[in-house]
Amino acid sequence: GGTGTWMLAMACPEKFAALAPVCGSGIYWYGEAVKDIPIMMYHGDCDDVVPLAESINMLNAVNKRGGNAKLNICYGVGHDAWEYAYRGDELLNWLLAQKK
Repeated sequence: GGTGTWMLAMACPEKFAALAPVCGSGIYWYGEAVKDIPIMMYHGDCDDVVPLAESINMLNAVNKRGGNAKLNICYGVGHDAWEYAYRGDELLNWLLAQKK
């Protein structure tokens, strides 16, 4: 899931043109590792599995280092924000627009 997305990207950032973690947590102090990758996050504000604060912390960690991370908060949503992230073409079109 979202946490795996962060871990894999932090381990080998050179392999990714973009990231789209959903309901994930990362290692904040490694925000530098992914600062050059465009990132679009989704997280439910009612998530009781991975708190929204985890995505907010990653957003701040990446952007504080000059990165380009965005967070879409899904209000009234729990740990199923993927239902919103993958609905429609917005995320897919954003991912396809990113180039390495």
